[in-house]
Parts: sequence; C-alpha cells; structure tokens
Amino acid sequence: MIREISEHKLAEETLRTSGEQLREFAARVEAVREEERTRVSREIHDELGQALTVLKLDLSWLQGKMPRGQPELRNKMKSVLVQVDATIDRVRKIASELRPSMLDDLGLLPAIEWHVEEFQKRTGIRCKVQSGVDGVELGPEASGALFRVVQEALTNVVRHAAASCVQIDLTSDGRDLRMSLKDDGKGATEEQLNDMRSLGIVGMRERISRVGGKFKIQSQRGQGTRIEIRVPIQS
Repeated sequence: MIREISEHKLAEETLRTSGEQLREFAARVEAVREEERTRVSREIHDELGQALTVLKLDLSWLQGKMPRGQPELRNKMKSVLVQVDATIDRVRKIASELRPSMLDDLGLLPAIEWHVEEFQKRTGIRCKVQSGVDGVELGPEASGALFRVVQEALTNVVRHAAASCVQIDLTSDGRDLRMSLKDDGKGATEEQLNDMRSLGIVGMRERISRVGGKFKIQSQRGQGTRIEIRVPIQS
C-alpha cells in the first residue's frame, strides 16, 4: 500500500511537472508568434504600403498626361486608381489586424479603443469603453494577451451572441489590471461555456493564464455574457 501511494504521488508530480512544461512551451510559442506577427505587420505596412503608394502617384501622373479626347481611357484610369486606393486600405487593415502598431507605440487602451471603433463601424453593434487605468503599464506579453482576448470576445459576440451592445471596463487596484466585457446578447449555457471544443473560450483562458492572470466567464440564457479578467501590473 505504501508503495502504491508513493507511485501515485510520483505520477501526480510527473503530471504536474509535465503540465508546467507544456504551459511554458505554449507561452514561448505564443511569444514567438506575436514577434512574427509584429515583424510581418511592419513589413506589410512599410514595404507593400510604400510600393502601392508609389504606384498610385505614378498612375496619378499618367492620368494627368492623358488627352481629354479619350474619355473611355480616362475612366478606366480612374477605376484603376479607385482599386489601388481600396488595396492600400486593405493592406493597412491586414497589417493592423496582425499587430496594431499603436499597441506597441501608444499602449493597450488606445489599441482597444481603435479596435472597438472599427468593430462598431463594421458590425453596427454599439460598443462603449470605460477606463480608469491611465498611467498603468503592462508588459508586452500581457498587453498582447488582453488585446487578443478583446478581439476574440468581440468575434464571439458577432458569431453567437446576437447582441446589440457591448460594454468594456478597465480598472486597477494598483496591483492588478481588471477588465470586464459584457454583452446584452442571448447568452449561453454552462455546458457551452465549458465545452473544450469551444476553441475561442479555451484560447482566451489560456492566453490569460500564460501571463499569470485569472479568467472568468459567466452567462445565462437571455441575459448576455460577461467576461472578467485580472492580470498583474508590471512592477
């Protein structure tokens, strides 16, 4: 019996150690992914964006040299310039979705406000951000994790919630930054929230866990969904 207890404890310790190693590995993989997103985002914005801008300037020059007696050709050039403008906008959007430059340059709150504004324009779902965390600094990993959670949570609102309004609040007690996201949608059951096949919720929970934070989600049918997050502030 003593041998069986010892073997059981050894197995538990081995499992715990393996779990910690897997979490550390996952955290490193996620950090590398964020670094790669940042690099690709900047290259797309700087290299491709600059090339398209030069192309637009050259096309505009050619448009100015076209004879006025060829309206069909001039209309075609105008159409091409419209397409180039649309492509430039799309390139900027892709770069921002990969890794918003303002997340690194200005911080978490401006990045969240920008994303929420874009989300509201795109979906028509009203969003409100309230913050009392001016001057609070988070490490790049924690900021990235919170921003990705906001992205995923808003994506879930569109896909599943049938909500008309989302409220995001950020507060701080000096030790932790707290963020809550609440929608007025149709809600979900406990089984749906705990379903391991729900990769969006699993991913959000893992992201926050990897930066030493706490993640909680609550929902009831017909009463919307609320996400509460707490992450340590960088000392």
